[in-house]
Amino acid sequence: MKKKGRLQEGMDADIIVFDPETVGEKATFTNPRQLSVGMKHVMVDGTLLIRDEKLDTNAMPGQAVRSPIVD
Repeated sequence: MKKKGRLQEGMDADIIVFDPETVGEKATFTNPRQLSVGMKHVMVDGTLLIRDEKLDTNAMPGQAVRSPIVD
């Protein structure tokens, strides 16, 4: 986790550019696969996932951060 969250060369940081006036969720329980709105750009591990509000469905950068389940 020491490399997480810094905007610095060699660190793991994701960048999201959004409009707070328009950002929102369209997904519902009956239709959970709807994309959010208002996300202008999203970059993960140096790869743009969303550019100009358009999702690149072929991009699969990054890794999930997982920790053990604690009782």
